[in-house]
Amino acid sequence: MTCPEHSTAPYTGSAECRCNTGYYRANHDSRSMACTKPPSAPQNLTLNFVDQSTVMLSWKAPKFLGGRTDTVYRVTCDACSYGVTYIPNKERFNESEITISGLNPVSQYHFKVYAENGVTAKAGEPEFVEIVVTTEASVPSKVHNVKVVAATATEISIAWDSPDDPFNELEMYEVRYFEKGRKKNATIIRAGRDPGYNFQNLKQKTEYGFQVRAKTVSGWGEFSNVVYKRTGQLMALVGEEDYSQQGLMITIIAVAVALLLVFLVIAAALFFRG
Repeated sequence: MTCPEHSTAPYTGSAECRCNTGYYRANHDSRSMACTKPPSAPQNLTLNFVDQSTVMLSWKAPKFLGGRTDTVYRVTCDACSYGVTYIPNKERFNESEITISGLNPVSQYHFKVYAENGVTAKAGEPEFVEIVVTTEASVPSKVHNVKVVAATATEISIAWDSPDDPFNELEMYEVRYFEKGRKKNATIIRAGRDPGYNFQNLKQKTEYGFQVRAKTVSGWGEFSNVVYKRTGQLMALVGEEDYSQQGLMITIIAVAVALLLVFLVIAAALFFRG
């Protein structure tokens, strides 16, 4: 038999071709597939943005993909604490960029970006590229008095007071919201220059947390304290049981009114006859 690439038969007439040293098949690969390798490290890791609490990184795909098409990435951070958020994710994602938020001002962080594929687990430690980033100093432009001004089953509106900073022109606000207990999955939205925002398409009967920060010509300020609010519930359709109860009530009232009318008619007839 003819063996797939990077594999050999252990003996003449063998029904199986085994991978050569340094090559592997994933558990879900068929025995007729060529043996493959893990990818090399990602290329050109670049710092695209950094401020007091956010870092944005990007990179290019590995030069060598190992003969596979299932390359994914993973990011680690040596000093990131609980509450730091990763968009799109921290573990096994396809995009070649990431935004890390919730970092501390004037702090040094060591990031590693790993490239992995279906045979990485068989080969050992994946290759990576790394970068050290220091966040900027905090800008004293904190938003104050964040409050909920309206709430429905699927929408919540918040408002806030602009930073008291006459020496720095306001450029925009950024709002962050998340389901309570799931801050790591927060969504960040650039909200323009108006001191308010309406969140739509929220889940019913769900408690959300909201934070706001301002950007001036000097940079981003810190996020405000978290404000929580629970959405309501849309009015449910009346069920059959409710209809039944309402129908019974209407019937009782109608019978009572009819009996009263009959009584009044009889009383009037007796009165005039007498």
